Amino acid sequence: MADIDVVVRRTVASATFSDVPASLSRSVTENLRPKADTVTIMFGSTGQVAFYASPDHSSPTLVTNYTAQLRAYGVNTVVGTLSLGKPTPDGNNVIIADLNPLFSGKAAGNYTVSILTTGSGGSTDSAQSAPFSLPIT
Repeated sequence: MADIDVVVRRTVASATFSDVPASLSRSVTENLRPKADTVTIMFGSTGQVAFYASPDHSSPTLVTNYTAQLRAYGVNTVVGTLSLGKPTPDGNNVIIADLNPLFSGKAAGNYTVSILTTGSGGSTDSAQSAPFSLPIT
């Protein structure tokens, strides 16, 4: 599955991304969350994910880390995590991260990924991405 819809966690009418392949869907859903203002897009076969930085990203304490969480599709149990640190977002407030280390050694099948935002107030998970297949080819 190469194309994956966008999931937004904040009131947004539309989204524009730089460096996102035109073939990716840019549909948006609304859901207010104070710290997990994330969009999760898998870039086809690249193993990269894109998500919006939290609106609290600039705070040194309100957001301290983002973690990618991998789940088998249809199962809520996390089967792998990858700390992404606190990368600098681009001019559109989008963070792009390489998840290939997270996918390494995982059984073939369908998976979803979400982004957990952690800070002094606790952790908040984003919605799960649309399912994608491993291995990525």
